[in-house]
Amino acid sequence: MKAMRDLTFCFRDHAVKVSVPSCSSAVGSATVNAVTSVFRCHLASDGKELVIRVTWCKPPAVPPLSVAIAGDEPYLLCRRTGSCTYLSSDGGAVGLHWDVSSANYGPGPEPTNGFFVAVVVDGQLCLLLGDRGKDFAKRLTKPVQAPEPLSREERVVVTGGVGGCRYSTRVRFCEGGDEHEVWMRWEGEKEIEVGVGGKRAVHARRLWWNFRGSHVVFVDGLVVDVMWNLHDWWFAGRPGGCAEFVFRRRSSPEARLWSEEEMASRAGGFCLFIRAFRGY
Repeated sequence: MKAMRDLTFCFRDHAVKVSVPSCSSAVGSATVNAVTSVFRCHLASDGKELVIRVTWCKPPAVPPLSVAIAGDEPYLLCRRTGSCTYLSSDGGAVGLHWDVSSANYGPGPEPTNGFFVAVVVDGQLCLLLGDRGKDFAKRLTKPVQAPEPLSREERVVVTGGVGGCRYSTRVRFCEGGDEHEVWMRWEGEKEIEVGVGGKRAVHARRLWWNFRGSHVVFVDGLVVDVMWNLHDWWFAGRPGGCAEFVFRRRSSPEARLWSEEEMASRAGGFCLFIRAFRGY
């Protein structure tokens, strides 16, 4: 990706936005309690690759925001606004800058607007999230590259109902592409439905036997693998059982699902993970 013309070029929308979970009286109520987004960026000075993980959680059980660089432990940001610096495990000088004091929130823990989070490594702006960071970006002069969204994980707690849920969110499978709704519905032992872009992509029945599976759909000319695993949801037999869904864009139409070449080069496409846990 070409170097950015100016620092505000990396001032962008999120790759994925949360929508209000929809449900009916026959299924449980879904609440998003944590969202983790992972980005890959390259330092302009030496081309070093960095992976940045940003997690938003619902307080007060845990701090609402944490940032992790590569394999380092997450840095917990407990205040609503501030800055801090530290050395990463590979010796890089990391600066974290954030302001969520005027943030507005939807149904989940991630702000929708009125905030910014910036990650600076060795004096270079690597990641800028939110709509309030333009003034901060103007203070930096070194060119940077736009970060690449790698994945997003939404952790959902389902309460009530009779063993099922309907949940939806929104996703862009490629940078600059259209935003699509993805949704999933499962109820009792009957069936599971998964949809992308307003169309049902998966319809599986007899879930005691089809609790795992995968399907291929095409979205905007892209190959997207849809995978589900309801084993722990059904067989854990207690609160905490998890239903997992993965929406993964392949790097090319010719690529295979989880091919060794993609895994070795980390060239696979964007992934959306949905993990729904049984509540108490």
